[in-house]
Amino acid sequence: MGRGITVLICLLCVTLSAMAAAPDSLWSVRLGHSSHDVCNAVAPTTDGGTVLAGWARSTDTFGAGWYDFWLVKTDAAGQVVWDRRYGGPEGEGCFAVQPTPDGGFILAGMTGSFGEGHDGPSDAWVIKTNANGDSLWSRKFGGPLSDGFYAVQIAADGGYVFAGFTDSYGIGGRDFWLVKTTADGADVWSHTYGGGGFDECRAMAKTSTGFALAGVTNSWRERDQNFYLFNVDEDGQSLWTTSTGNGKVYGTTVADYCNAVAQTLDGGFVMAGSTYNVNADAEDFWMVRTRANGDSLLARPYGNSALGRDICYSIQATQDSSYVLAGITNGAGSGLWDAFMLKADPRGNVVYRRTFGGPERDNCYAMMKTTDGGFTLAGSTRSFGAAYEDFWQVKTGTDVLITPPGNFTLITPSTDTTFSSAAYTFPFRWHTAANLDAYDTLNYRLFISETPSFDPSRTDTTDPLRSGLTDTMMTFVWSRTVVANIPHYWKVQAMDMGGWSTWSSETRTFTVQGTAPTAFDLAYPADGAVIADSFSVKLGWFKATDVDPSDTRQYCVFVSADPAFAGADSICGPDSSALWSDLIVANQPTYWKVRVTDRHGLVTWSSHTWSFTISAHAPEPFELVSPADSAQIPDNSSVLLKWRASLDADSVTGDTVKYIVCVSRPDSFTVLDSVDVGVDTSRLWVNTLPAPHRYAWKVIAYDMHGLTTVSNTWYFDRYVHGSTGQPPQIQAPTVFKVHQNYPNPFNASTQISYDLPNAGWVTVKVFNVLGREVETLVNQNMPAGAWRTTFDATDLPSGIYILRVEAPGVSDLKKMILLK
Repeated sequence: MGRGITVLICLLCVTLSAMAAAPDSLWSVRLGHSSHDVCNAVAPTTDGGTVLAGWARSTDTFGAGWYDFWLVKTDAAGQVVWDRRYGGPEGEGCFAVQPTPDGGFILAGMTGSFGEGHDGPSDAWVIKTNANGDSLWSRKFGGPLSDGFYAVQIAADGGYVFAGFTDSYGIGGRDFWLVKTTADGADVWSHTYGGGGFDECRAMAKTSTGFALAGVTNSWRERDQNFYLFNVDEDGQSLWTTSTGNGKVYGTTVADYCNAVAQTLDGGFVMAGSTYNVNADAEDFWMVRTRANGDSLLARPYGNSALGRDICYSIQATQDSSYVLAGITNGAGSGLWDAFMLKADPRGNVVYRRTFGGPERDNCYAMMKTTDGGFTLAGSTRSFGAAYEDFWQVKTGTDVLITPPGNFTLITPSTDTTFSSAAYTFPFRWHTAANLDAYDTLNYRLFISETPSFDPSRTDTTDPLRSGLTDTMMTFVWSRTVVANIPHYWKVQAMDMGGWSTWSSETRTFTVQGTAPTAFDLAYPADGAVIADSFSVKLGWFKATDVDPSDTRQYCVFVSADPAFAGADSICGPDSSALWSDLIVANQPTYWKVRVTDRHGLVTWSSHTWSFTISAHAPEPFELVSPADSAQIPDNSSVLLKWRASLDADSVTGDTVKYIVCVSRPDSFTVLDSVDVGVDTSRLWVNTLPAPHRYAWKVIAYDMHGLTTVSNTWYFDRYVHGSTGQPPQIQAPTVFKVHQNYPNPFNASTQISYDLPNAGWVTVKVFNVLGREVETLVNQNMPAGAWRTTFDATDLPSGIYILRVEAPGVSDLKKMILLK
């Protein structure tokens, strides 16, 4: 076939850092000609081999045009079985290949040869082959601009779904493009997704509900690009509704480029590509993991060098809920560029890193899992090729799987252990778990619960406890409260860095003996006491005793205006008194009681509940000052609300009066707005008060005892200021009437007046003589009254205009003449 094929058994590999050993390279294959050949996709075959797809540069003896699709079938050892080229006189590039149910293959990419009169710079192109690579049919898709496919999947009905980009269709400069065909290549449907900017789909994964589409977007950011993800069903309909074109955006403040997507074992998604590292002025691998609804769970960069570039092109979800990423690096390895392979556990921790390559440029653009548990990497090589660049296939050994911590046993205390009443700390010991993952470290949590089901509301746990690499036993001394005289259950959880966990092989029980504190009485103030004009009350009680030696007690006093103590406040401490200085509303009973808790968690309440009353004066009545009741205020004027100060007989003992101003609609005092102004007796109202409307206002005075006094209610009217500057009438009209506009004829603007006998929804509109609406002047609920508004016709031509005013059950028309 006139091609060079080399099998490189001793491919140069580099494992980076002291992590878990990466899978070894078993062999490498170079396939190429005397020109430029690049592999972009790899897929498995039914006989355990692979097909490699990409493009090959034409030569005098090889190919039909500038570049052609090139499909190569290799066996399980990397030996070529056959190869096929497809193309025309111009350039073609293949980016995706999938095996089809009939044993053949479907290829997708772009063509410059088969457009209708070369419609644009490129068109999307697909080829269907048989099992031997012979072309059965091909199709071109596209419009007048550039279009192309980067991915293909087999639909549930045996048809094909192609994903890529389009400049010819959609709403933006470039959009995601998804095309569905039958198994024979006939059109079924086509969808575009994106915003008004640049959106390009670069990867697609088949999911349990349809397809995941991933790529880049700058439609929803000021510059550069972010990851962009769509989740669609089998008909291409988005399963999400978002403000970003029904896709979800993930990214940093710099440039992020997504090249790969896969569905995770939990139904979520994982994407990979690169992100620009501002601090290092370089690119790093970047992985984003999401939940099933697209919410971000994890975003991690991975780089090899502060000055290098690392770009991920492929990602695979593995059976241990981890992820293998593959791409290129020039920050590590042995050459200018090397293939770079990295594994991350479920929490994004690096399990291993490895590079493959020689002294020149070697690239990995695709990766697939193999049936033996390893991977096949595909791309291009200069180090091992005979020409400019050749297809390159690398086969690795079995992947390193992450294992949960091993089983482990508890040591002490044994089941049904009883601790004496003198015990306030308890040592717990357990064996450490085996850890087979070299990169990993283990943490432990001790759980103690009052229920055998470890109900979270009745379970306490330690923070993570880290063991040393050589530890064979862990010890933790528990010094938190453990309620006495009831059985407690304990177990231990071992957790690794990836989130895998193993529980101790058993759950044990223990009990702490204890005696509750004795009952005790309240001391002062006396039950039912009336305390004059006070802002704090000292509450005291007799101490409880406890037969347990060396025990300590904590007292909590509860205070409430409700004898059932609904919504009670509390203060806790070791003393037998508390100075209560929180708000106590005067002139009504306040109830209080005390609870004591010892170090064993045993509780005793005071023998009684007592009450006391603070005797105090409310602020005295006061009057509003301005604006005057029913004042008329145009909407271009501010509203200054003023009132007289309220006196308080308790001021001699330090009481202070403060004020809250409330503004409302007059029909029902549902407060539109309120402001606490402190001790001030005026407020310049800066909040919006639309016109025309009537408003009610009042002021609430309150003191430090929680007592309040409310002023009377006044009203003011806001009206739309006009050329005459006259306010609306206060007395409601008795009939509905629309007055002739004034002046009429008019030049530029005119006043429109109408009478409303009843409140209701009012519309005031102006139409031209053809019946077309020119402007809506009023469209809102209005109170009864005589109202005025202005029609500004500065930008309208001379002529006759029709005024229509509508209120509930009535309407009227007037003719207006505009002369300029």
